[in-house]
Amino acid sequence: MSISLQERFSDFVHRHIPGFTPSNGRGIVLCLFHVEKTPSLSIDLEKGAFHCFGCGVGGGVKRFAELVGEPWESSQRESRAAKVRYARFQAERQARAILERRAEERDKQLCTEHRELYGEALAAADLLGLFYRRPDLAAEFPELVANTEREYGDLLFQCTVLEGKMDGWVGGR
Repeated sequence: MSISLQERFSDFVHRHIPGFTPSNGRGIVLCLFHVEKTPSLSIDLEKGAFHCFGCGVGGGVKRFAELVGEPWESSQRESRAAKVRYARFQAERQARAILERRAEERDKQLCTEHRELYGEALAAADLLGLFYRRPDLAAEFPELVANTEREYGDLLFQCTVLEGKMDGWVGGR
């Protein structure tokens, strides 16, 4: 049961560059082998290759292992450990994707609820504006004015709560 070079390279990269998040198996990060301020180390996990455009260092899996101080010749136990680390990394990445998708769905639902409540609040505000511009109508329909004011206040409160949920200030649903 041997580990592929790609899996081994991915394990080395993720252990020594924790923030590395490849896109289609590739990415550019700050180089480990010299001091720099902008990313110049190109890594291709699928090809098992790397190259720094800043210092010129590059190579394959074995060269990367040597440069970061990883033993190249490994026992079967080390290979299993690398597979376990890689499997854990994959599981963590899938879990993050699931959590992000759930957060997006929750945000979408909260935005929909907020839009509906805000629309109702605007309608109540328009009606109240009419009553305040026409005191004769307000005098004729005092119960409707009171109910509309109460409804408007409730809607504004509900909008504020939803805004708090969207901003992460209020927990739960």
